[in-house]
Amino acid sequence: MWCIIFISAINSTNENTIGYMNMNSVTANELKTKGISAVESVMNNASEVFISVRGQRKYVVIDAEKYEKFREFELDQAIQEAQDDIKAGRSVTESVEQHMQRMQKIANDLPTDLSQ
Repeated sequence: MWCIIFISAINSTNENTIGYMNMNSVTANELKTKGISAVESVMNNASEVFISVRGQRKYVVIDAEKYEKFREFELDQAIQEAQDDIKAGRSVTESVEQHMQRMQKIANDLPTDLSQ
């Protein structure tokens, strides 16, 4: 089982990566014509497959086990950040009603015309 991950800016320099893409990449057109077999053939020799669209790597396919480990790491990181915020005093303890009142005040303070 594989997971596809969207890459927002894997090549932020906008340089041409076509020469590199053949190692563990599949073009969107190959995926369209060959289907999952295009991904499977690359996954036999690589731990991930980049799917390129118009010459730019845009998606990554990884196996489900690797994806689960990645998600677990992300969640552990989020928990650590939350614990750090609590220790640093960057948290609020309040009732639901107090929270809703605070959010309403913030909403009321927002400009109605967002172009300002």
